[in-house]
Amino acid sequence: MEKTLLETFLSKKGQICSLDMEKKIKTRKGFTGVITKRTKMTVRAGVSYDNIAAVKEGRETGELPAENAGLPWGKWKVFPYVIEHNGKNYFRFSKLNGGQIETQYLLDGKEVKKSEIESFALASEFKTSGDFEVFSVSEENVKAIR
Repeated sequence: MEKTLLETFLSKKGQICSLDMEKKIKTRKGFTGVITKRTKMTVRAGVSYDNIAAVKEGRETGELPAENAGLPWGKWKVFPYVIEHNGKNYFRFSKLNGGQIETQYLLDGKEVKKSEIESFALASEFKTSGDFEVFSVSEENVKAIR
C-alpha cells in the first residue's frame, strides 16, 4: 500500500530532505496564460519552532518574545508539525543555512525567466515574509518529499 503524502511527511519529521513544490501563480486581471512556479529545496521536515536554536537564542537575548504566541491562523492537526486551515493541510518545514533552492517558472508549460512573467503576475507572488525560521506549505503544492 502506498503512503499518503501526510504519512510520508510525518515519517520524515526532524530529517533533512528534498522538497519539491509546484504552485500556480496568481495573475493580473485580463491575463489568460497559466504561470507555474516550481521550487526544489533542501529543508528539514516537521519542525518544532520552539526547539530551533535561533529561536531559543532570540528568546534568551530578548529579540523574540519569551513565549510562543501560538498560530496566527489555522489549528494544529498534528502538533507541532501539521496545521489544518479551511479544510487543507499545511506542512511545517525549516530552512537550512546554505541549503540549495532551485526555482523555475513556466508560462503555459514552457520554461521562462522570472523577468518575463513578473509584469503578468501579482506583486504579492514574489514577496517573501522576510527572515523566517519555519514556513508552511500547503499539501496541495507539495509534489515530493525525499
